[in-house]
Amino acid sequence: MNKTKFIFMGALLLVNMALGTSCRKSEKFNEVNMQNTELKAILQKQGFTFNEAGALVQDDKVKNCASLDLSGTKLADFGGLEVFPNLTEVLLRNNDYKVTFDFAKLPASVTSVDLTGNELYEFDGLLDVKMAENGDETVTVLRKLTKLMLPEGAKYDCHVLPLYLEQKTGADIRMADATGKLTPYNTLREVPDEAVRAILKNNYPSMFSGDKIDIAKRMVKLSEKQMNLAITTFYIPKECTKKTLDNPEGVQYIIMNKSYNGAEVAITTNKASTIPYLKIEKKITSIILGRVSTPHLNLSEAEQLVRVQMGKNHGIETLDLSHSKKFAQRPYDVEFETFAHESSLNLSKCDNLKKIILPEAVKRCGRISIVQLPKLERLDLSNFNLIGILDLAELPICKISYLDYKEKPKQDRNCTFGISQDIYEKAETKTFLDKYHKLLKEGSIASLLYYPNDPGDPPIYKLIKRNYKWKKHYPEK
Repeated sequence: MNKTKFIFMGALLLVNMALGTSCRKSEKFNEVNMQNTELKAILQKQGFTFNEAGALVQDDKVKNCASLDLSGTKLADFGGLEVFPNLTEVLLRNNDYKVTFDFAKLPASVTSVDLTGNELYEFDGLLDVKMAENGDETVTVLRKLTKLMLPEGAKYDCHVLPLYLEQKTGADIRMADATGKLTPYNTLREVPDEAVRAILKNNYPSMFSGDKIDIAKRMVKLSEKQMNLAITTFYIPKECTKKTLDNPEGVQYIIMNKSYNGAEVAITTNKASTIPYLKIEKKITSIILGRVSTPHLNLSEAEQLVRVQMGKNHGIETLDLSHSKKFAQRPYDVEFETFAHESSLNLSKCDNLKKIILPEAVKRCGRISIVQLPKLERLDLSNFNLIGILDLAELPICKISYLDYKEKPKQDRNCTFGISQDIYEKAETKTFLDKYHKLLKEGSIASLLYYPNDPGDPPIYKLIKRNYKWKKHYPEK
């Protein structure tokens, strides 16, 4: 090769190198407009690049991102995470998530999720379960996870997580205990109160493994499946040395079991207690709770529910009966066949109850007694045609919308109206009395406020004084 040709080839190589460098310098990454402003702010704090127009630059940091720590951000909308092509893990610890988490909201690429530190009890988007007429289940895994870290509340999920575990996906599933310590997820649950455990073990033996309830089990005998759940001192077995009921923990695993077909639930403890999460299934018709707080009472599937009685439930803030297809909606002869069949709503001393939601289709009801609810904001009875017994007392801030009696009681039945003085003094009450003074007779509300064996309750004679003699003070015009 001559000298001139060598110089020419060298010059050409330098030009090509310069052109290559120029091309690399001018290489542009995709830029994506992010509509999720909440996520955008989080990513900016974590050092992801946004252009002058506010679009996310999909640079190597985005493309190589396999894990995002979104803990403590309270991020609720996961739209926009799909811009991370290799994202497989999201950490969502301490995000103030309540009750339900839906995995379908996460990108399909995510296979590892940490939900510890959240108040979660239900988990959607993991499985699709179809039930055949003969009871056979077809289960499809919607999200095949490799790792799942769960909060303590996950122990109350009796449907999805035990079934997900059965699918043997190979996922590393761990659940926090009360101290936050993570251990491998299992289906054994504690029943800490000896007397409660004795009642449950006596009535539902097939649900137990030793002294623990196995939520993956199903009730074997028909007598177990259909037995009403009654946790009261009357049902404590004689051989049990403990004679009081203090902690109802464990009853929810019977009530929420897929095989349980009992119609009535009654739980009364000897001192204030709590069931953190309770879901009432379709076939249950009656709930009676005494001194039991239910901060998360799920009635979304309680289609058959016709009787609710709660005393001293300090945890409940909203009582939603709107999903019932029978409460106060049955024909007159069914509704008033016997006292035991009547629709009834009895609430007393529920200190934090603010809202009561009733079915829109209500017509006639045996009894409604709403007593000592200091935070109840509104009581709408306007859709009713008939309420046999209506007791209202000590509802200081409640705005009441009364019913019109479009139906009259049959046979020897009467409509009674028992009130305290504060109810009498409400303008809407006097308007109601003006219209139905002849139809109504005075009722008594004392019995609903009295809980035996509770030293915190005043004697019964003091409670009688709450009955205001409205017939005497507001004579018929």
